[in-house]
Amino acid sequence: MAQANLLTDSDIIELTGYKQRAKQAHVLREAGIEFVERADGKIKTTWYHVNHPSHLRHAIAQEEPDFSAFKA
Repeated sequence: MAQANLLTDSDIIELTGYKQRAKQAHVLREAGIEFVERADGKIKTTWYHVNHPSHLRHAIAQEEPDFSAFKA
Protein backbone atom coordinates (compact mmCIF):
# COMPACT_ATOMS: atom_id res chain seq x y z
CA MET A 1 0.00 0.00 0.00
CA ALA A 2 2.88 2.41 0.68
CA GLN A 3 3.92 2.12 -2.96
CA ALA A 4 0.53 3.48 -4.07
CA ASN A 5 1.71 6.94 -3.05
CA LEU A 6 4.93 6.76 -5.09
CA LEU A 7 5.05 8.32 -8.52
CA THR A 8 5.88 5.90 -11.30
CA ASP A 9 8.81 6.51 -13.62
CA SER A 10 6.26 7.72 -16.19
CA ASP A 11 4.76 10.10 -13.63
CA ILE A 12 8.20 11.60 -12.95
CA ILE A 13 8.77 12.11 -16.68
CA GLU A 14 5.33 13.69 -17.10
CA LEU A 15 5.83 15.93 -14.07
CA THR A 16 9.31 17.15 -14.95
CA GLY A 17 9.19 16.95 -18.73
CA TYR A 18 12.51 15.10 -18.80
CA LYS A 19 13.68 11.52 -19.17
CA GLN A 20 17.21 12.30 -17.98
CA ARG A 21 17.47 11.78 -14.25
CA ALA A 22 19.79 14.72 -13.62
CA LYS A 23 17.29 17.06 -15.26
CA GLN A 24 14.42 15.47 -13.35
CA ALA A 25 16.30 16.08 -10.10
CA HIS A 26 16.98 19.70 -11.07
CA VAL A 27 13.31 20.40 -11.83
CA LEU A 28 12.16 18.78 -8.58
CA ARG A 29 14.73 20.71 -6.51
CA GLU A 30 13.72 24.00 -8.14
CA ALA A 31 10.07 23.26 -7.34
CA GLY A 32 10.84 22.35 -3.72
CA ILE A 33 9.67 18.78 -4.18
CA GLU A 34 11.57 16.42 -1.92
CA PHE A 35 12.76 13.18 -3.50
CA VAL A 36 15.35 10.45 -3.16
CA GLU A 37 17.76 9.13 -5.71
CA ARG A 38 17.88 5.37 -5.41
CA ALA A 39 21.08 3.34 -5.71
CA ASP A 40 20.13 2.54 -9.32
CA GLY A 41 19.83 6.28 -10.02
CA LYS A 42 16.05 6.40 -10.30
CA ILE A 43 14.24 9.37 -8.80
CA LYS A 44 11.45 8.55 -6.35
CA THR A 45 8.98 10.81 -4.59
CA THR A 46 5.43 10.68 -3.31
CA TRP A 47 2.28 12.50 -4.34
CA TYR A 48 2.31 14.14 -0.90
CA HIS A 49 5.64 15.80 -1.69
CA VAL A 50 4.38 16.89 -5.10
CA ASN A 51 1.23 18.40 -3.62
CA HIS A 52 3.01 19.91 -0.60
CA PRO A 53 6.35 21.36 -1.76
CA SER A 54 8.82 22.05 1.04
CA HIS A 55 8.75 25.84 0.64
CA LEU A 56 5.00 25.85 1.27
CA ARG A 57 5.16 23.41 4.19
CA HIS A 58 7.90 25.42 5.89
CA ALA A 59 6.17 28.75 5.26
CA ILE A 60 2.99 27.50 6.88
CA ALA A 61 4.90 26.03 9.83
CA GLN A 62 6.67 29.34 10.48
CA GLU A 63 3.51 31.44 10.70
CA GLU A 64 2.71 32.67 14.17
CA PRO A 65 -0.67 31.60 15.52
CA ASP A 66 -3.30 34.32 15.96
CA PHE A 67 -4.10 34.47 19.67
CA SER A 68 -6.27 37.60 19.40
CA ALA A 69 -9.47 35.57 19.87
CA PHE A 70 -8.35 34.49 23.32
CA LYS A 71 -9.31 36.73 26.21
CA ALA A 72 -6.96 37.16 29.11
